[in-house]
Amino acid sequence: MISVIIPAYNAAGTIRRCIQSVLEQTYTEWEMIIVDDGSKDDTLGICQSYDDSRIRVLHKENGGVSSARNMGLNLAQGDYIAFIDSDDFIETDYLQHLSHGLGYDIVITGFYYGAVPEASCFKFQLSDKQKVSQELSKLINADQLCFPWGRLFKRSILEQYQIRFDEQMRFAEDNVFNWEFLCHAESIYIDSTQKDYHKSADEGESGYNLSFEEMEYVDSQLFKLANRLELYYNVPLNLGTKQLMHVLFLKDMLQLTASQWYEYYKKYHTKGTKSEGYSFIMQTIYYMTLAKISQTKDKSIKKQMLKQLDCFIDKPLTMLTSSSIKTRFLIPFVKMKLNGIVLKLINKM
Repeated sequence: MISVIIPAYNAAGTIRRCIQSVLEQTYTEWEMIIVDDGSKDDTLGICQSYDDSRIRVLHKENGGVSSARNMGLNLAQGDYIAFIDSDDFIETDYLQHLSHGLGYDIVITGFYYGAVPEASCFKFQLSDKQKVSQELSKLINADQLCFPWGRLFKRSILEQYQIRFDEQMRFAEDNVFNWEFLCHAESIYIDSTQKDYHKSADEGESGYNLSFEEMEYVDSQLFKLANRLELYYNVPLNLGTKQLMHVLFLKDMLQLTASQWYEYYKKYHTKGTKSEGYSFIMQTIYYMTLAKISQTKDKSIKKQMLKQLDCFIDKPLTMLTSSSIKTRFLIPFVKMKLNGIVLKLINKM
């Protein structure tokens, strides 16, 4: 049996579609556990309106999606766990396609993000640790091992090692959950050519606006787990920089200088080169700051951001060689505080 866990918060507009998509599954061996996380709308009432013995509806005080998922895990009875977000829905053959991997520790399928199908199209069965180790870096870098939805987790592993979502985290808790699970898994079945899960596209910006402390907690947790994965699978992981450096989700990316960011990079990328570190810093922090300056209409805010950018560029020669041709020529003008010229050039980019 598959336990389908649905955390819900103020989901009155989407929860019916989500529940109905599970009820219409061609695979019938499932139970549904809906956890209402203190909704202020009619989510709870809608969920309680279904008269089906396979559906259990729980209510709790608001504590976040991780606490809701954990409550569902504590009560699940299935051999496998499937998570579905309340604003998402699944095709009728979703569980049937996932069931092809029953017997494996984790089963992964593909998804649509809004109307756009994910780019990855993997299809293979990794039946032992050695086979998993050969594909592990590729799968992580392709973001196949970060989401809780779009897959099955073997519940016996979750229970044996008491794997739960970190309720302190409001970002990347799903990455940590997946990587912790992988530290005890021995087989993976993946067919992302089947795109049966429909993920609701976020509107506007992510809204995370992490503090530096929150980001470092995320990166430190993933760094520890990456080391554990290397030991468990006896293979070096070749992870992309973004997997252990989540600067794009910060509220303030310019709170450190480029050289301070490089020290941060070295802390979590012990095998990375100076060139790789500064290239990532320039492609993310520097480039995103230029884009933000260009989009900002308030001249006083633009001026303040340029001042911060000047402080950020504390290794201009190194940064010149690490940035793209398109943006590197701005560095001297920023350092000479020729703000008028900088703003004109940014607007033409």
